[in-house]
Amino acid sequence: MYALYRVRGPERAATTLTSLTDTMALSHLPEVLTLRRTLIRWRHEILAYFHTGLTNGRVEGLNLKAKLVKRRAYGYRSFRNYRLRLLNACA
Repeated sequence: MYALYRVRGPERAATTLTSLTDTMALSHLPEVLTLRRTLIRWRHEILAYFHTGLTNGRVEGLNLKAKLVKRRAYGYRSFRNYRLRLLNACA
């Protein structure tokens, strides 16, 4: 997987991803076969990274922060306090 993201260019990435999933098909481990199915299902989204160079890492990070603040904010009585705490954590 690491080698896939080091490839330059969408066409080469598509070829590398196909080669990777073909190699994974030969495995007898159920975990590898499950990962292969996931990679095939998400092929379009994985290859979109090579077209745009962008990921959703920042959004996922902000979602994680919001979940942590929500978990720690048990007992806040107003949404305003929760919002302020979330803005402070994400700033």
